[in-house]
Amino acid sequence: MKPTIIKTSTRYVSEIEQFSEGLPHGILNKTKADVGGSYLAINCPTNYIVVCPFKDLCDSLEADKNNKYNVFKIYGGVEKEDFDLYSKKNKIKKIVVTFDSFDKLTTWINPKDYKLLIDEYHLIISELDYRQDAIESLLNSIKLFDYYTFLSATPIEEEFEISSLKTLPHYIIEWENKFKVKPIIYNSLNTNKAASLLIDEFYNGLELPDIDNKMTRVKELFIFTNSVSDIATILKSSDLDTEDVKIICGDRIRNKKILDKYSINKVTDPNKKVNFFTKKGFQGVNLFSNNALVVIVSNGKKEQTLVNVSTEFVQIASRLRYNNQYQNCFRHILFHIVSRNNEIESDDEFEQIMKKLQSNADEWIDLWDKANPKQKILIEEKTNLEAEIVSVVNNTMIKNELKENALRYKRKIKKEYDEGIEVAYQSKGYEVISCALDVAKVILNKSIKVGFRELLEDYMTTKLQSETDQYEKEYKYFKDIKTYFNISELNSLRWNEKNILNRLDSKIKLNNMFKNLDIQDGFYSNQDLKKLLNSLFKENKINYLIPKITMFKDSGYYDVKKVNRQLSTKVKVNGLEIKKKYKFIL
Repeated sequence: MKPTIIKTSTRYVSEIEQFSEGLPHGILNKTKADVGGSYLAINCPTNYIVVCPFKDLCDSLEADKNNKYNVFKIYGGVEKEDFDLYSKKNKIKKIVVTFDSFDKLTTWINPKDYKLLIDEYHLIISELDYRQDAIESLLNSIKLFDYYTFLSATPIEEEFEISSLKTLPHYIIEWENKFKVKPIIYNSLNTNKAASLLIDEFYNGLELPDIDNKMTRVKELFIFTNSVSDIATILKSSDLDTEDVKIICGDRIRNKKILDKYSINKVTDPNKKVNFFTKKGFQGVNLFSNNALVVIVSNGKKEQTLVNVSTEFVQIASRLRYNNQYQNCFRHILFHIVSRNNEIESDDEFEQIMKKLQSNADEWIDLWDKANPKQKILIEEKTNLEAEIVSVVNNTMIKNELKENALRYKRKIKKEYDEGIEVAYQSKGYEVISCALDVAKVILNKSIKVGFRELLEDYMTTKLQSETDQYEKEYKYFKDIKTYFNISELNSLRWNEKNILNRLDSKIKLNNMFKNLDIQDGFYSNQDLKKLLNSLFKENKINYLIPKITMFKDSGYYDVKKVNRQLSTKVKVNGLEIKKKYKFIL
């Protein structure tokens, strides 16, 4: 659809006359950040829901001191009772909610009573690998609303936009005197070494020409890289004081282990000398400084660190806000440390992969259409459909256009880095400075990894309920491992993830087998019990346990007594007297 062009000399979206009552229905490309798109939704006299990609963005919007209305934020842990109380107290309702909690919210409200804003909507493509269920649910639930806006300063490029969005009205804001930063490209074989060297230079007194072309010492570094292990590697090499470091990343146990002595901070915490941000800090979060050099680190061999020039670069460049109080003197430049990956597949190889996925999709859909309800459940549970370009919607399997577009989108980014990111910058009209860093003298330890064993050992031995709860939330099978294994058995399995999970699967099947086993109370010979167990193990596909008669007692579902039965004057049979504990039956 041909977009409507809106030309303006204003500073903020809220100052555009036609947006006085809210943002337009459809797709709005605001073309630059920090122009108050979400602020307008929060402060216009209309019930509004703002859907955010991350929890931190919800926090930031709710905490804005300039808000005219009370804002209610919804993410994990927020209950309906809290929302109902807010609704009673506030005539005009302003709700900020994460992608993951949006589906929950739709069950609490009448969608017809609200306008809807999907903020930073370009993340629908880039986040699909990590949040597929939430994003697909979001796109499906939007249909409940009469009025909604997809908003971004860096919208999804037309070739990757899904069909249902292409039919919506499109708007583009053209601002007068739009400012462009100058990317300085540092090519390096080892991006972590290059980042460490830059930090060393910073501590030695790094001076650069500021916005007024005066040589000025850099007082703060804002380093964006979407890899916690890379952050840890850089920190270990530079050996920075913990008081000098601020890190914004997911508050997960694995990340805490990787970062060791360095803490995970909140976006709203004060700046430190060296500030690190993963993707949580790329999008929509306001940062403030009068003297900060922005640095991006993109490791060509780590796909998650590759920054798209059309979207994420613009987002990062705009994180440091410009207002009456904060006017970063280095806002005109941005350092991008880059390494290439020359091992990506060719165009022909990639298209062959896509053709194979299309063929697989046709086969999966055909199989699904012929399957009965029980078989469909097994297909969803036992197969890795996430790796295919299909999805199940309302018990119907369909080709997922969004998945295919996401694969092509990521391929394009990888190719840009393979061919040289300078070309991508220049194609977007940026003036690029390219140079190389001398990293020969920088010695780094190997990249830090936290393995399965370390995490599981910590979970099995921790006495803090808060840590236990967090582990069980992040690693859902840990609770089952604690239920079915003791430390001694885990030691015998050498804490090997594959062996433990295989054994766990068998133990769960065994438990369900005994729970549902229809066996009469009475005497059974050992020989008969062995035959029965062998048959049941085969039927239930219990492959990683050895059938033993003692399992009847160990299961907890039976009272078991060893007995001898005299079948004749010459024949005595050993066996078990078995009685089911019916109180355990669910």
